[in-house]
Amino acid sequence: MGLPAAPTVGPYPTCSRSPVAPSIGRTLSLPVSPRSFNPAPSRLPGISLRARPPLHSPLLAAWALATFLGASACRAPVDALGASDDERARNAGQLFTALGARFTQVHREPRFATARQRIGKGALSPSTIWNDTAVWVARTDSAATFTAVGSLLPAGYTMREQALLPPIAALADGRHHTTLRKLPAGDWEWASAVDFAVGTVSSAEFAEMFAALLASPAGRSEQEMRAELHTLAPHSAAALGRLVDIDTLRATPLGDGSHAVTFAVRVHPDRIRATMPALAAFFDRHVGSSRYGLVLTDATGARWFWGDGRKNVIQFRWRIDKGQLAPFEGPARPLPDKLTLTSEIFMKAGMFSVGISDLASDFSVVRTATERGWEMHFRKPPRWHLPTFLARIVTGARSRPFEGEGSLLRIVIRDNPGAETTISRNARVFVRESAVVRWLGYLGAGVFGDYAGLSEEQEARFFMEAFAALRQDAVARYATVR
Repeated sequence: MGLPAAPTVGPYPTCSRSPVAPSIGRTLSLPVSPRSFNPAPSRLPGISLRARPPLHSPLLAAWALATFLGASACRAPVDALGASDDERARNAGQLFTALGARFTQVHREPRFATARQRIGKGALSPSTIWNDTAVWVARTDSAATFTAVGSLLPAGYTMREQALLPPIAALADGRHHTTLRKLPAGDWEWASAVDFAVGTVSSAEFAEMFAALLASPAGRSEQEMRAELHTLAPHSAAALGRLVDIDTLRATPLGDGSHAVTFAVRVHPDRIRATMPALAAFFDRHVGSSRYGLVLTDATGARWFWGDGRKNVIQFRWRIDKGQLAPFEGPARPLPDKLTLTSEIFMKAGMFSVGISDLASDFSVVRTATERGWEMHFRKPPRWHLPTFLARIVTGARSRPFEGEGSLLRIVIRDNPGAETTISRNARVFVRESAVVRWLGYLGAGVFGDYAGLSEEQEARFFMEAFAALRQDAVARYATVR
């Protein structure tokens, strides 16, 4: 069927001042299956999605999200955080205060730091840390456990190992629980749970803020949104502008009254080289050379969200109709609870290029009385891109995380009656050791080694200052600031 005729708006443009931004209107040459990222031809007039997006980097996604929050700090998204100005100021203040606290002069006590480093290094070779008493707070014949707490103290945010986890009691409290289980046939299972307190904002209000965030560009010009950012969110613009620019923030009206939204940011490591040299070097070494992307589709193959990152540019596209997310293909309809998230990532590791494509997960929207968020089950082996000498070795070990019940990632905002609302993350992954898997673990440990230390400290300082600015701008528009 398709939509009513819409004006031809052509390929999504990028700002003229961004000469190396990806050209959205042409097909990008990536070693991926066209079917996974183009499940159906675009039937929405004026929208070109031919470029196949490569898995988003959590680091770049964080910069993009922070920038978009800054761009929207003074409009509808923050208005969704309460029924009155006092509630909105309180909830926004607590939320951004908690997020900023997590990055404030972070101190990891020695046992926590040692366990964290060794778990990261041994994630894909669990047998190397199974008997390490410096890692675990408890161990049986079949399971080993690491537990820890995080809290904001006068000296900064402190993370320490603790055998018994008390209930969360204060803003920015964190609880970490990691279990390694030994399975038959030499397999292993990692399971982790992390809870982080963000104040009194409810899960429903948080979900409404996210929906308003996506809808906020509709019906507004790019010039209006840019001017509003600098006029009404000056602290956010200054704090985030040290590293990122909004390359594109555009809502293109379509003939049926909906809008096609393009949001892109460009990362400028050179801007922080004098003040945060280690973080700038990490971007140069690992982020700028990576390619990553995602696409969210439903059972019909219609696409609902698209993301792409490369050459220090990350961009997202979606369609909004009457304030709600709509598919790129066909008429507007409610977002289904069950979708498929397909992603990929390619990175340079020393002299090698490695990657994963066609990484498909069963993506569920969590909507309960006390939780809002997403749950992803990974049950289908992806396509691996490895050096030739490794490509045909021990394929079973590479497919183990996706066998049986598969791996899991669950991220929700959870209401806890009588206590702090938490951002809660649960993950589960299965591992079968092999030469290839250990080699991949070695590469990952190398990236983590470059990140831990000064790069991580400087990133924490950037986020601490950015969230402080977001808080200041978000609550300043209300008469009562808490």
